[in-house]
Amino acid sequence: MRLYSLGAAPRTLSNCHPHSHELWEISVNVLGEGKTWIGEECYSFTEGTILCIPPGMEHSKRSQDGFVHVYASDRRPNA
Repeated sequence: MRLYSLGAAPRTLSNCHPHSHELWEISVNVLGEGKTWIGEECYSFTEGTILCIPPGMEHSKRSQDGFVHVYASDRRPNA
């Protein structure tokens, strides 16, 4: 796996609107709890939740009290 990007939300978020990426994304929730939608499925998240989101998969998050996450992505291997 080649590391492509690593980042963190610059502030506590309450909403992350639906979006997708061309790359795999691994997201680790480090603060807060709420709901995340990945495709058509809804999941609860808390501190320490790890999400692995495949390329092209729409996803979003919402939290009443806010959340902070860090993420990493790799380049999609050439087929």
